Amino acid sequence: MVAVTDIDLINNAYVDHEREQLARYDIEIDNNFRCIVTFGMYLIQMGQFDKSISYFRNLLFRTRLYEYERYFVLKGLARAYMKNGEHDTALEYAFIAYKINKLIVPDDTKEIEIELGKIYNHREEYNMALQHLEEALKQTDPNDFDTISAIHTNMALAHFSINNFCIGFELCQRTLQMLYDSSQSDPTTISDIYMIMARGHYLGNCLDAAIEYCQTSLSIRASIYPDNNPILIRSYYELGYYYDDNDQYELAIEYFSKAVELYQKYSNENDLLEMKAMIFSEIARCYIGLKQFQLSVFNFEKALEMHSRIIPLDEKVLAELHEKIAVCYWSRKEFKETSQHYEIALELKKKILSSNDDIISLYRRIGICYNEIKEDALGIQYYQKALNF
Repeated sequence: MVAVTDIDLINNAYVDHEREQLARYDIEIDNNFRCIVTFGMYLIQMGQFDKSISYFRNLLFRTRLYEYERYFVLKGLARAYMKNGEHDTALEYAFIAYKINKLIVPDDTKEIEIELGKIYNHREEYNMALQHLEEALKQTDPNDFDTISAIHTNMALAHFSINNFCIGFELCQRTLQMLYDSSQSDPTTISDIYMIMARGHYLGNCLDAAIEYCQTSLSIRASIYPDNNPILIRSYYELGYYYDDNDQYELAIEYFSKAVELYQKYSNENDLLEMKAMIFSEIARCYIGLKQFQLSVFNFEKALEMHSRIIPLDEKVLAELHEKIAVCYWSRKEFKETSQHYEIALELKKKILSSNDDIISLYRRIGICYNEIKEDALGIQYYQKALNF
C-alpha cells in the first residue's frame, strides 16, 4: 500500500499529466490534496476501478473537504464509475461536480463538460455527448492543444458511433496535424487518436484499416510505456479483437495472449478477474474458429475458474460458459462430457429463471447426448421433460 506521504514520489506519465491538469486551475490547490487526488486517478489508469471507487468514496464521505476539493473528488469518482461500467452513477456524480464548478468558476466548466461528454459516449447518448463537448470547445483557448485534442477525439468517437464517419475522421486528422505542427506533439495523445481512428474504421467495417491504425497506435505506446502498463494491455486486447473479427485467429490468439501475460505481470492472482476471464473466453472462441476444440475447452475452463472466484457469482455468465464448453465437447463427439456441462448450465438457468425456450432447448440437447451414448431411457426422460416444461 502506498502511503499518502509517498504519493508524490510516484513516477508515471499519466500521474505527471494529472498533476499538470490540476496545476492549471485558477484556485490555489493544496499540494498534499493534489497528490491525494492524483493517486486516485492513478488507480483508475492502472485498471483498479473498484479500488479507485472505494478510495474516492472514502475521501468524499469520510474526509472534511472544501467545496472545490469536493469538486475534484466527485469528478474522479465519476470517472471511476464510468470506467467500471456504472454509467448512471457516473453521471450522477459528474452533475454534482458540474453544479459545484458553476458556483465556483461559472465561466469555465470545460473540464467537467469533457467528463460529461465521455460519460454520455459510454451511455451511447451521442447527441448529448456532442452538446457537452461542443460547449467545452467554446470555452477552450485555441492554443490549448491538450484540451482541444481531448475534445476532438471524444467528438470523433461520438460521430463514428452515429455513422458520421467523414466528420469523425476529419476531426482526428485535424487534431493530428495540429499536434505535429506544434511544439506540443505528445506521443501519448497521438497514439490515442490513432486508436480512435482504428475504432472508426472498425465501425465502418474496414477491418484491414482498423488493424493498421491499431498497430500504429500500439507501436507508439510500446515505445513510451513500460510493458506492464495497462494501456498496452488494452491495446493488445483491441488488436486481438480486430484480428478475431477479421477471421485471423492465430494473430488474434497471439495478441490476446500478450494481454494476459502482461496482466499477470502487474496484478496479483485475484485482481481483474473479470477482464482476464473475458480474454480467455476470446482466446477460446478463436480456437473454435481454428477447430482446435481441446484448446478451446482449456481456455473456457480458465475463464470459468476465474468467474467462479468473482463475488457475487454471475450465474448467467457461468451458465453461458458451461454451454460453450458443452458445444466444444459436442464438436469432438464426446457426448458424456457434453451432457455434464449442459446439465450444469440447465440447473443454473432454472435458478436464474431463464426463458422457457432456453430450458426446453437444454432438455432436448441433453436428451440427444444420452441417445448418442446409447442411454436411451435417460434420453427419453429428458425429451419428456422438454415436452412437459
